[in-house]
Amino acid sequence: MQKSDWKMILFVFYSSSHITQHTNELVLAVGTLTNRGFTS
Repeated sequence: MQKSDWKMILFVFYSSSHITQHTNELVLAVGTLTNRGFTS
C-alpha cells in the first residue's frame, strides 16, 4: 500500500469518527483501499 492510502484511511476515519451512521461506509472504504493495495 502507498502512504497516500494510509493518509486517506486516517482522514476518513477521523472525519467520520463521530458519525456512527457512516460506520459501514467507512469499513467499505478501508476495505477497498486495502484490497487495492494487495492487488496492485
